[in-house]
Amino acid sequence: EEKFITQFITHYKKIVHLLLTQPAKRIGALNYLTEKEGVLKQEATTEKYVKKCVIEFFENQVQRTPENVAVKYEDISLTYKEVNEYTNQLAHCLREKYNVTPQTNVGVILGRSHLNVLAMIGIIKAGGCYVPIDHKYHIERKEYILEDAEIQTVISTIDLFDEELSEKAAIINLDQFAFSEWDDSNLNIVNQLDDPSFVIYTSGSTGQPKGALHAHRMMLGCIPAMEQTLGHWPRGNEVMWTPAEWAWIAGLYDALFPAWYYGTPVLAHRFAKFDPERAFALLEKHKVGVSFIPPTALKMMRQVTKAQ
Repeated sequence: EEKFITQFITHYKKIVHLLLTQPAKRIGALNYLTEKEGVLKQEATTEKYVKKCVIEFFENQVQRTPENVAVKYEDISLTYKEVNEYTNQLAHCLREKYNVTPQTNVGVILGRSHLNVLAMIGIIKAGGCYVPIDHKYHIERKEYILEDAEIQTVISTIDLFDEELSEKAAIINLDQFAFSEWDDSNLNIVNQLDDPSFVIYTSGSTGQPKGALHAHRMMLGCIPAMEQTLGHWPRGNEVMWTPAEWAWIAGLYDALFPAWYYGTPVLAHRFAKFDPERAFALLEKHKVGVSFIPPTALKMMRQVTKAQ
């Protein structure tokens, strides 16, 4: 395309100019991008990224902004305080009734909603490892993941859980869970930085799906990248949204965890089939200020000539 050729020529001229004016510099140290393209000039420092487990930075955010909205789903909005209390209650149950400890994998078969958020944080608060299983998977794949990950407890809802799986694992139907019967106080943190926080399974396109384990220490690795990519984010009361699956690494690293680290509300909405025009309407309706959009979805949105 013409614009890419023009951009290439601009960059090439800039590199030649820099080489002539700064001959002692290594080519790799030259910045050939224009100011308009935006190059973030910040000193690299890791001091502010304190090495903590995933749940610590969430609970720190609860203390800072307890009444701010943490997650929005349709007409439901939960504050950081409410999410913290609900997930504490679930975590106490998991630890006391289902013996969830570090290294314990807990399966989650849920759609995109506030319940998925509660399950995810509740499992990690209990010390366990969150294993998302797409409810649209066929039963054989679900059974394989349960067996491969040695999952003995699954969190789901009545309408999404397959009865065939009841013989494989204990089930917690979160839509009927008696939250009020459990303590809502913060639990003592039992995890170390190298303990697993979640496992993401591959698509299985080259054979059986393979589980990729992500430790607590890896969570903070995505924070500097988000800061450098988005500049001075967060800016005010922005809302975060992504059409990416939460059972996929990008949905977690590029949306949920950075949003909770900074106290940004997360919009829990996913189209049954991605529709670019409806995506534009969603961004406008909920005043979404920052979004991670996979390349395929972004390409579809760029083809919309006039968003409604």
